[in-house]
Amino acid sequence: MNEVTNMSEDNNDVRPDVLSALVAEIRSLREENARRNAELEERFTALELNQQQIRLSELPEPTASVTPIVPIEDAHVAATRSPHLTKRPKLRDIPKFGGDKSQWRSWKLETEGKLRVDKEAIGDAEGHFMYVFMSLEGKAKENVTTFAEMQTEKRTFDVTELLNRLELLYGQRDRKQRATRNLHSIKQGENEPFTSFYPRFEREIANANAEYWPDDSKISYLQEALNDKMKAALIGSDPSVISNYVGLAKRCDSLSSQMELLGQWKRPRSNTKNPDNQGGQVAQKQPGQKTEDRREDMMEWEPTPQVSSQVNAARTRRDKNTYGYQSKRPEDQALLGKRAKWVEQAEMDARYREGRCLRCGRDNCRVERCPLAAPIRPGNATRRTQVNVAVPSRPLVTIAAIEEDEDTASPSDEDSD
Repeated sequence: MNEVTNMSEDNNDVRPDVLSALVAEIRSLREENARRNAELEERFTALELNQQQIRLSELPEPTASVTPIVPIEDAHVAATRSPHLTKRPKLRDIPKFGGDKSQWRSWKLETEGKLRVDKEAIGDAEGHFMYVFMSLEGKAKENVTTFAEMQTEKRTFDVTELLNRLELLYGQRDRKQRATRNLHSIKQGENEPFTSFYPRFEREIANANAEYWPDDSKISYLQEALNDKMKAALIGSDPSVISNYVGLAKRCDSLSSQMELLGQWKRPRSNTKNPDNQGGQVAQKQPGQKTEDRREDMMEWEPTPQVSSQVNAARTRRDKNTYGYQSKRPEDQALLGKRAKWVEQAEMDARYREGRCLRCGRDNCRVERCPLAAPIRPGNATRRTQVNVAVPSRPLVTIAAIEEDEDTASPSDEDSD
């Protein structure tokens, strides 16, 4: 009993020391754990910073990084120009201008648009000035070289003044007045389709700055310029349709297309490049001259009248529809790019008598507008003569009238329809 009591007293004496040691050890472990956590936090922060640096290094290098290599006196100039280096032009470069007055208006519009849209990509005032100057060539460049030298010496670089000087040299200052006069005299040709005449009329309207004129004024000018065929075709049109300028133009275009399909627009056979026929206008018939009766589908198959215009055979062969007309009619689309078949003389006579196309043999088609290319005469075939049309009042003509100095075509040449 005494021994148990002594052991209990010994345990009571030892327990405080053990507890103190345990507390000290726990405190030490906590401090070690806190130190390790702090170390891990530092490593995590370092890794995060490293990843951020890697991501930044993968980004495009900013333009400001090139500034250290620029001299101090040019730092301001580089700072103002550096943003332009990253800009890409949106429009293509303008073409060269050599002094052709007919190209000035369109070239000026392209230049002004380029300077306006790509002003940041081109650069400062000097860049704009030199861009326009370097787009000139020939006489146009020579005429403003002195002005460009003066601008370079004074460091002014006024691109507006450069364009104004070119305007004085190549612009038409009386364009508006001239176009207004032309509106009084412009006429649709007797056999000119409206689709060919209307662009000429619209060009004069634009040159006269008449786009915003009242419709009544433009309608009056257009009606006065139409030929007799178009005026007659407009009779009976709905007044509500042709009461405005756009409606009248659309109505004329529709009527002209229908008339073209019906063969109403017949091109004269006279030589438009006659020395007495300047400007492309059809020469007027002399008093007593007989009217040349012809059909569009006869072309070279009709014998030449005694009083016809003096057009040589070589000119006629060159002007015919040799390679096929680029027709837009739906029924002609399958024939585009193909060649007509060579047929015998009897078939050509039958086509003529029946009023069919002499090239393809179809109705509602003419040689001038036939989509097929001219047939090629086979090597074993004899050359065809003109269409044999029996005329009771005179003997049949079997000999073609040709120039004495004209060479005879070889069997492999393309023959006329």
